[in-house]
This record gives sequence, C-alpha cells and structure tokens, in this order.
Amino acid sequence: MRAKDDESPLKGGRHGRHPRQARRTPVGKHSVDWVWVIARISIGRIFLRAFLDKTFGWGFTTSANCAWISGGSPTTGVSQGHR
Repeated sequence: MRAKDDESPLKGGRHGRHPRQARRTPVGKHSVDWVWVIARISIGRIFLRAFLDKTFGWGFTTSANCAWISGGSPTTGVSQGHR
C-alpha cells in the first residue's frame, strides 16, 4: 500500500515537519552557551600568546635572542630541555 503525498514524512504530513524546516534554538540563548563562548575565546588567546611569544620573543617564556624570528627553534625547550 502506498502512502498518500500529504502523509509523506518528507512533505510535512502527519509525521511532522519537513526535515529542512526543523526548529532550531537561537545561538547564545542559554547562559551555558556563553560559558563555552568565553572558554573558547580564552583558550584561543592562550595559544595565540604562546605562538607569538615563541615567534617574536616577547619575554614570557622565550627571550628575544631565542625567538623563532631570530633564528631559534620553537621546539627547543620541549625537545632538549629548558636552556
């Protein structure tokens, strides 16, 4: 037995809405979403600062003479121990 066109799940019949018309929750509506946004931005800033410190030797963990731009290796501290 064949289903009628108006009862087809893809046409929005008795089985509900069309899959492309599913309801979506607005982004950022819940406070938990803001926690993840802040965590993601914070972790990104940490890694960006570490990368820029290794590249330009800002002095956080890498001195200017050991910076990547000055000919140093960004993996020196990890692969050979701290100098």
